[in-house]
Amino acid sequence: MLYLVWSYFRKTKVVHTRKLKQKGKLSLFWSVVIQIEFMDIVFSIDSVLSSLAISDNPVIVLIGGMIGILAMRGVAEVIMKLMAKIPELQPMAYILIALIAIKLMLSIPAIDIEIPATWFGLVVVLAIVITMIIHYIRRSQNKHERNDNAG
Repeated sequence: MLYLVWSYFRKTKVVHTRKLKQKGKLSLFWSVVIQIEFMDIVFSIDSVLSSLAISDNPVIVLIGGMIGILAMRGVAEVIMKLMAKIPELQPMAYILIALIAIKLMLSIPAIDIEIPATWFGLVVVLAIVITMIIHYIRRSQNKHERNDNAG
């Protein structure tokens, strides 16, 4: 997870798309579709393993897996639309991924530092609020610059 964050902030978006186009003979569209499906599979396996820890009943595990896949699809679409309107959400998401990775590393048995879920939830909410404030400040600055240039 930390590698994803590091590679995102190290490279520009142009490099990402150029690299994606050059990797294989698939178009950019199909490469993205395959990556999304692969991530769905990974998250589905994760949710199935999580539900197996809660219940041994295969019907509950199956229903939970299907609900998880449907929920991920719906949430992913909403998030993609939001990210198109508010581009500052993408770097914020990577920062949150870094925080999740650090939280997971701290919780391994050798270190055994547990960060309370309430605190972590507050950090997530605070990150979203700060991101929205930054977005609206930038948007108002852009409006003022356009008005100054037009006049």
